[in-house]
Amino acid sequence: MEKPCPSEMQPLAYEPYEDEIELMDLLKVLWKWKYLILAGTLFCAVAAVVVSLNMTKVWGITTVFQSGMVRVMEDGKTVYIDSPENIKTVIESGALNGAVLKDIRFPDGNGKTESVEFKVTVPKNTNAVKVVYETPYKDIGLHILKNLNHGLVERYAGMVAYHREKFDMEIGQRVAAIEDQKALLEATKREIQILDKTIDELEKEIRLINENTASLLKQRDRFVSNETDTKNILSAILFTNTIQQNMALDKTSRDDLSRYRSQKETQLLKLETTQNMIKSLENEIKSMEFKKESIQNIQILKSPRTTESPVKPKTRLNVALAGVVGLFLTIFLSFFVEYILKYKSREAAEP
Repeated sequence: MEKPCPSEMQPLAYEPYEDEIELMDLLKVLWKWKYLILAGTLFCAVAAVVVSLNMTKVWGITTVFQSGMVRVMEDGKTVYIDSPENIKTVIESGALNGAVLKDIRFPDGNGKTESVEFKVTVPKNTNAVKVVYETPYKDIGLHILKNLNHGLVERYAGMVAYHREKFDMEIGQRVAAIEDQKALLEATKREIQILDKTIDELEKEIRLINENTASLLKQRDRFVSNETDTKNILSAILFTNTIQQNMALDKTSRDDLSRYRSQKETQLLKLETTQNMIKSLENEIKSMEFKKESIQNIQILKSPRTTESPVKPKTRLNVALAGVVGLFLTIFLSFFVEYILKYKSREAAEP
């Protein structure tokens, strides 16, 4: 009977740390395949450059506008013809496609398109709207954004006209009220002139009555101082009656004078009130005219402009991403090839 070989009788030695991966082993693999890694990374980066340079250049065209102002309320709050969010919705919904694409034809053989996509944003804490249109045709893009601005202005022109007409109506009402007040003012002035004339006549009449009364008193006193006879007594009585009548007429005239002066004061107050009313209406008209002129349609803050460089393709970003992807792929490939080589060497070592 054959004796087994010593090598067959001894069990295989087992290395407990054979499956453990040390950092140094990883670094050795990376160093061993460094040229493959560098070549793969460089190849991916160069490929990204070539692809990016052969891609169609896309330009970004930007315009910025804000909603027009309708009026400023008494509390200082501004009222606009529309909110930026609503304008953003109008643009994104394609409601202006007809105006935007008017007379627009793309040179790619597609003829006239039916829609166009914009990137619309509302900057925070502003009333502005920013619109970006990306296209490989700069001139056409500029034309499209100009049409967009013009379309927005036309869309809100009716609303602007409506608010201005409201001010025109209010101004017309104030103008009519001023004409009425001016007519009242002229009538009041004529009334004051009549009262002035009446007062002057009453004052003259009162002076004449007083002069006549003073003359009658003197004549009566002269008759009374003479010898008393029947004739003198009768004359004195007649003078006394006339004097009493003059005094009664004087009182009546003074009452009338006081009444007419009171009426004049009333008319003067009415005249001042009417003049103040006219001034107030004129100030209201000036204020309304200013508010009317302050009504604004869409305000173009930034006319359509193209970017200095294409927004697409982003060559630097593409090269960076391709380089990173190539680096990871070649590293993975290096470890995979290393594993295959080690596996084959172990297979070849086994009997």
